[in-house]
Parts: sequence; structure tokens; C-alpha cells
Amino acid sequence: MLNRDVLDDSEGPREPVRRLLSQKYVHYKRVGEILSALSRYGFGRLWDATSLLKDTKLDSEEKKDIASQRSSVRFRLLLESLGPTFIKLGQMLSTRSDLIPKDYAEELGSLRDDVPPIPIEKVKEIVEEELGKKINAVFEFFDKSPIAAASIGQVHVGILKGTKEKVAVKVQRPDIKEIIKADIEILNNISELLKRAFKNIENFDPQGIIDEFGHMILREIDYTLEARNIERFKDNMSSLESVVIPKVYWKFSTKKVLCMEFIEGASLDSQNKLREMNTDFKAITDTLGRAYIKQIFIDGFFHADPHQDNIFVMKGNRVCFLDFGAIGYMNDETREQVGTFYISLIQKNVSKAASTFVEMSQGRESEINFQRLEWDLRDFIDFSLLKKEDVPIAEGMNQRMADIAIRHKLMLPSSFFLFERALMQVEGVCRDLNPKFDIVEVAQANIIPLLQDRYKLRPDPIQALETAREYRKFAHSLPKRADKILRKLESDQLMIKVDHAIFDDLKSYIRKIGVIVSISIMAAALVIYIAWTGQVINIEFLPITLSVLSIVIIWLIAVIIIYRRL
Repeated sequence: MLNRDVLDDSEGPREPVRRLLSQKYVHYKRVGEILSALSRYGFGRLWDATSLLKDTKLDSEEKKDIASQRSSVRFRLLLESLGPTFIKLGQMLSTRSDLIPKDYAEELGSLRDDVPPIPIEKVKEIVEEELGKKINAVFEFFDKSPIAAASIGQVHVGILKGTKEKVAVKVQRPDIKEIIKADIEILNNISELLKRAFKNIENFDPQGIIDEFGHMILREIDYTLEARNIERFKDNMSSLESVVIPKVYWKFSTKKVLCMEFIEGASLDSQNKLREMNTDFKAITDTLGRAYIKQIFIDGFFHADPHQDNIFVMKGNRVCFLDFGAIGYMNDETREQVGTFYISLIQKNVSKAASTFVEMSQGRESEINFQRLEWDLRDFIDFSLLKKEDVPIAEGMNQRMADIAIRHKLMLPSSFFLFERALMQVEGVCRDLNPKFDIVEVAQANIIPLLQDRYKLRPDPIQALETAREYRKFAHSLPKRADKILRKLESDQLMIKVDHAIFDDLKSYIRKIGVIVSISIMAAALVIYIAWTGQVINIEFLPITLSVLSIVIIWLIAVIIIYRRL
């Protein structure tokens, strides 16, 4: 890994490039390709890299054609030219309209990772190496032509030997993990250069984006994680009879090979075939909407890439989700905050929606103009109603929410924008099938009942959900708080501040009690002494009784005097 100290501005713009292209740097050729592409697409002018790129050629005519394109288009072309890692990076950025301008996010939304298929000989080699068996020993039939090919892997149809079960076999591209890890390492090393190259993009934080992207894509290239995602979805969706999740064949699945049940049906973009299947489009869209509301607001675990090719329709108006590499997560706290936020919007409680919006972003309430935030959220509600009535509006709901966050300097969690984009994708594919479909209507009909079923909520769902959240938060924080107090006690660091004025009356009262108790002890001791002495020397009962009575009277008088005077 290259030391980031070499990126110090004091060395001038050319020196970091020289060091990155040094023969001593293991990825110098790939860095040269990236810097060349940046220059070709008009993002590398600041370091005058042309004279440093010895192994690359720049086509001046091509550069002229590219120069006429908008910067957002050039950015998409740049990422496409750099291969799988950068295409995936662009797809992730298309969901983060809080990090890049809306025209960039919209342009990157069209990125598709369609690539030439892996040769069948290489596919067989990978499958046999991963499963430890000849392909003929596992599959009675294995189709040579893939039914789908993407940047990370491709899918072949097979029939398992002995069981005759038809399966879909996903095979990872050779060396893709090494390519992606190398690209992420390079991106880390040139993050400062990228910041300079894209300094015209507001809120662009290359290092933060690279960190988030690296975590996401390294999970996606482990097929055992995808298999576990499928199993979890299968369990979560079991209550929805119209939703199907394919079976995983664990015996024939590894990090590079994923064997699943083959799904017979048609993708959502095959509308003619869906009509031939007598598909009820309204039933399909209602099922999809309900499934997504449950995934996001109840499970906190949702399919993050619900485009048309990843959703199949089966006989009986059943819906099947495919491709579980891109998954969105929300922890309990975020899920409950999101639930409260959207219920508040549905009920037009902008005050509660605003406070929850700030809480989700971990913003400081003292720095927020709540009145302005409430106005913006009220505008968002009005915007949603206009969208419902098909009023043509240029900006999407996802972008408007991002604009609100940026305007108030709030950084919402990435999962928030991911699920918002997923909801908008679902609404888009559903409206292609059923123009009357409205995701807000589906949310209104399903969020509250689903939350009531989960939390057994009272009639006021916001109040009940808020109470549940507060109890959960308190229960989670209690052990930590108790441990902190005990540690301070052990180290004699615990200090208690007391207002002495509060205890003036108590001090006087304690002094009185102390004197009375002392006199009482003395009187009791004297009574016992007289009684014991009288028995020893045989004094008659009457004198002893009179003596004890005298002591008691004196004791009472003393107590009264002390109580009144002190």
C-alpha cells in the first residue's frame, strides 16, 4: 500500500502521479490506465498527466467527441471504460444523491454491467475446482450458454445428477476478487487526486465513498454471503404466500459458485409473456408493494436492486426475487426511526417527522432551524400528493429528500437513501404494469398494520412505537451507564454535587434526633441499672417502680425541652 503522505500538496501536482506510476509500485500499470481515462474524459487536467503516461495512448479525435458531452455523461463513460469495479462504484453512487449532484446520480442510474460471457471451458474449470468434482459427476446437464452475464459472474442452467432437479448455477468470473481488491487499493491511494479532479462536484468525499463501496462490493463477491441472504429472505417472506424465494443447494455452493433452484416464469419486462400467463397485474404490484414495505419497515433487510430483470412472475400470480448480492440493512434503531418518520409523514405530523429526521442523521437539535425543516417536509408531503395525481414534476422524491438533508446540513445513513431508491424502483416497475399503482397508498395501507403486528401497538402507532423505542434505548444503554458509574467509584472519581441549602432543615432535625437518642439511651441504661440493683440488694417493688417512673418523667421533660429549643 502506498503511503498517503506522498500526496502532500507541497510536492506539486505532478509528484504524486510520478510516484504512483513508479515501477516500484505494484499497481503502476493499472494506475496509468485510470489516470489516462481521467484525462481522456476530461477529469485529469490539473496534473498534466499526458507526459507521464508512457504505456497509454490518447486519441485526440475521441477526446473531441467526448468533450461535447455533459460532465455527468463523461463521468458515466469514464466508469464504464474502467471495468467491473468502477461500474459497481457508479451503481452505488447512483443511490447516493446526497453525495453527488442529481444529474450525476440520474446518469449513473442507467449503468448496466453487461459484459461478454466467460468461455465455457473456464466456467467448467472454476466449477470443478470449487466443487472438487468433475462437472459431469454433479450435473446430468450443464448448458454451455449462460442465461445472464454480468461483471462479477454469469448464470448457467443445469440439471442435478440423480435428482433431475433443474438449477441455476451462478459462476464467478476468474480473478475478479483480485481485480476488485487491487482497484480498491488504487482508489484509496489516489483518493486525494480524485478529490482534486472532481473538485467541482459539491459534497464529493472520495475517501468516504471508497470506504463504503469497498465494504459493499467485497461482500457481494462472496457467494456464501449471498446464499445466506437468500435463506434469510426465505424466512422473512414466509408469511407472504404470493412471494417465492429460490432454494439454495448448499452442497454445491461455495464462495465462487452458487447453486439455486431454477425459477420458471417471466421477468417483469416481458409483458407479452406475462399476458400469455394470464397475469393479474394489480395482484402482482400489490404483492410487490407489500413485500417491500415489510422488508424495509419490519425486517430492516431488503433487496437493494429491484430492477425488472431481478423480479420474476410465476404461475398463480406469484412473485420471485432474484439476485441477492446487493442487499440493504437497517439496524433496529434506524428501522424504528424510519418507521416513525414515515408514519408521521403519512399522518402529516410534520413536527414529529422533523424531530425524527434530525435524530436519524444524528444532528444537533440546537443547530437546526426546525421551523424551516418543517416547512420543507410539508412541501415534500404536498409534492408526494402531486406525484400521486400524475402532475409532471422534474425531480424525484429521492432527490427531494436528499435536497432537504443537504439544505439543513444533515448526513442521513446510507441505508436511508438505499431503501428510498429501492422503493422508487419498485414503484417504477409496478407502474409500468399497473399505472394506478401508488407506493404511498400501499405504505398507508400496510405500514401501521405490520408495525401493530410486530410491536402489538396501541391505537396511536406513533406514540406506541416511540415508547417501544425509548424502552429499547434505555435497556441497551443501562449496562454501559452502570459500568461507567462503578468504574468511577472504583477509581474514586465519582463526584456528587449537593446544594447545602437543601439540607439545612435536615441537619437541624438530625441534631435534635441525635440528642434525644443519646438521652434515651442514658435513661434506659439508668432504668436497667436501678432494676438490676434493686433485685440484687432485695429493695421492695414500690421504691423501684417509683424510681423508674421518675426517670421516665424526667426523660419526657428533657425530650420536650430539647425538641423545642434546638
